Amino acid sequence: AKPEGDVQLWRERAFDVVVDNEMISGVFDRVHVYADRAEIIDFKSDRVRDDLSPEQAAEKYAPQMATYRQALAKFTGLAESAIRCSLVFTHPCTVVEV
Repeated sequence: AKPEGDVQLWRERAFDVVVDNEMISGVFDRVHVYADRAEIIDFKSDRVRDDLSPEQAAEKYAPQMATYRQALAKFTGLAESAIRCSLVFTHPCTVVEV
């Protein structure tokens, strides 16, 4: 569902952008863009290993989310600090902020 308020909702939006002289390509699963902030929500369907917490599993995706944050900052003009990133692990149905 679309969040309440004045927000743009992006779903499955592919992008190509140059950051630090490097071409970056990706697909935002879901993004909420407000006037002063944004949230990137990335869905992960791989199962979290039993010996890892969701937070530990999220560590492997931290570089990807940092790159997505840089790309979104470029597209929106928002500061990277105004962009929140969350991973939704479909197994075990957990949300982790990165």
